[in-house]
Amino acid sequence: MKTPEWIKNASREELVKIAEKLADALEDLHLDAVEIHECFKQGCAECRSDFTACNVLKAGRALNEWCDGPEKEV
Repeated sequence: MKTPEWIKNASREELVKIAEKLADALEDLHLDAVEIHECFKQGCAECRSDFTACNVLKAGRALNEWCDGPEKEV
């Protein structure tokens, strides 16, 4: 993924805010991956798709904001 254009003119505060969102989303996905891996190692056929889907959507929103620039507060 290339660096989006909006970053060139972004403020430090905007960059810190989006970095925090990305870090949170990646941590959630990592925790889901660890839990699913442990589940499969134990032979469990079910994987908690409810929270995984939620975290994937959250990560997707964060990545969209990374590409499009931070949402401007009104």
